[in-house]
Amino acid sequence: VAVSSRPEHEIKTALARYSPVCIDCDEINNRNDVRLFVEHKLEQLQKLRPSNVPKARTKQAVESIMAKAKGMFLFVKNIFENDDLDVISLEAIESLPTGLDEYYETTFLRRFAIDESTGRSPSFDKLLPFLQVFVAAQRELSASEIARVIHREDHQVISSLKPLGGLLNLPLEALTPSTRLRMNHKSVSDWLVSPSRAEKYQRLHCYHVDKTTGHERLAEHLCYDVLQLMDRKEQKEREHHVSDFDFLKADLKAIIHCEYAVQHCGLHAIKSKRWRIVLAYLMSFKVYTFWVRLHPEK
Repeated sequence: VAVSSRPEHEIKTALARYSPVCIDCDEINNRNDVRLFVEHKLEQLQKLRPSNVPKARTKQAVESIMAKAKGMFLFVKNIFENDDLDVISLEAIESLPTGLDEYYETTFLRRFAIDESTGRSPSFDKLLPFLQVFVAAQRELSASEIARVIHREDHQVISSLKPLGGLLNLPLEALTPSTRLRMNHKSVSDWLVSPSRAEKYQRLHCYHVDKTTGHERLAEHLCYDVLQLMDRKEQKEREHHVSDFDFLKADLKAIIHCEYAVQHCGLHAIKSKRWRIVLAYLMSFKVYTFWVRLHPEK
């Protein structure tokens, strides 16, 4: 059994010949599941927070949230887990955004205020280099790895992530330099990189994240960093007769960093049209040697 929650073209094409069963957001069983979750969460919150919703009107509150959610479980999950309802009232529920796009719009407007004189968000601009690398990366990177790429200290990256709050996959207090980072759902990254959204809503253009710039940052950094590391390896071998990458194996971070670079630097360079880097990697015997020594079984 294969299950996917994303109706992307590649997934639909690959599964088409198996006559897959599609459960739409508006499908009755799906809506019933979402309704049960909303009822349960409302009951919990009414015990923990101030509530102005009498029991007789709880059903109205549930239906209002259902109308906002449009059958999307992720929407109601975000609403209840990210403290969007500080006070439980029909007015507060009616003021909630409708659908995921509006939810992300109101969330970013609230957390990253726009300076009307410039049309930019200073706090978001501080986070932008991180997000560019984040959305372009081919696997989850740690705060330390991203800090290295954008030439910042680990603590600076961790501090800049705080406004993202519940949009990350883990509590902020659990963040460490070695923590692998991801959003709580791919739709957050999709919203940030969407060119159609940036064009449609000019006011929100300051929240657009250019994925190509992230590919360029990664390509430039990985090429320079890894080729330099391999030069150090050759120098060590000449000076101390050290072989088999012993000096690298003593530094696990260097191995992980090089392994990512060897696997993905070419893709990042192609995506950002950095043909000089593509050529350098294709013509570098060091890259092939490094990969074979790290993975002799392959």
